[in-house]
Amino acid sequence: MGIAEAALLVIWCISGFISGVCSLGGAIFAVSAAPFFLPLREVILVSCILNFFIDAGVALMHLRSCLWKSLLPMLATALPGSVAGIYIFRVLPEFWLRILVGTLLIVFSLWTAFGRVRARRESTGMAATAGFFAGVFGGSISLDGPPAGIYAVYAKWEPRQMLGTLSVFFSIREFFTCILQYRAGLYTPEVIHYSLIGLPACIAGLLLAYPVANRISRNLMQRLVVLIVIIGGITCIAKAF
Repeated sequence: MGIAEAALLVIWCISGFISGVCSLGGAIFAVSAAPFFLPLREVILVSCILNFFIDAGVALMHLRSCLWKSLLPMLATALPGSVAGIYIFRVLPEFWLRILVGTLLIVFSLWTAFGRVRARRESTGMAATAGFFAGVFGGSISLDGPPAGIYAVYAKWEPRQMLGTLSVFFSIREFFTCILQYRAGLYTPEVIHYSLIGLPACIAGLLLAYPVANRISRNLMQRLVVLIVIIGGITCIAKAF
């Protein structure tokens, strides 16, 4: 096993652990750290595949807390959003893809650290908007968490409702995106190879998170993730030049 493979094992184990504890943040961490060892386009595709398994695992753990009525308008727009996102991924040059990913990593991290969303109530229009942009970002750069997370705060979901609803939303959207990516011929042997390496690491991270999720300071973990992701975002932009 080479250095890249070993590093990806560690990265995806940490990603699974973060997702198991915080729901959001695991994919952002992986997309910011993995490009140090793999080309960005391969990282995005591998992330889409592995995020499906991570989120499906979290969904099975918290299925009872899913708000199905709130989920439907998000899914209705996330699917066409994913189609648009995959188109962006295919036509955007590597330079602009790195600029886009790096910029959004930094913006999302700063919002996580300092942003405030005024909690209101459920809104079909806002849910549909969040679902569409989650699809666009998920299909293009494998980062569907922030738009959906912002709406969850806006709609005043309880923590368990957020964990259950978002994990179901993510896993369904990611499954649809994986099918589209496969049909578009984007899954090279390298993508499959690194996905198979990362899958057991993701599962291990989830299993490690389950018994300790309530014992770990989520604020401390969130700060560490934000710091790592900002560094990854800056590095991603720097590598574009």
